[in-house]
Amino acid sequence: MKLTRHEMETHAWLNAAEEHAEVFTEIPADIRYWRRIAQTDPAVKVSETAYGIRVSLPKARLKVSYRSRRTRKGS
Repeated sequence: MKLTRHEMETHAWLNAAEEHAEVFTEIPADIRYWRRIAQTDPAVKVSETAYGIRVSLPKARLKVSYRSRRTRKGS
């Protein structure tokens, strides 16, 4: 699978996050985008929460959550 330039930059961002164990708040909000990243990197775990998206990097024990601006109906 060929990644777009933005996805490659995200890989670099994830590597930097693992190295420095820092939490970044500005991450893309598209779950499909993160699933593509997770397909190419087995260390990245992606899940959708009631509030947005959680990206887990097990090696650094780092979890990055994105709280989306949209609200879900019925919850």
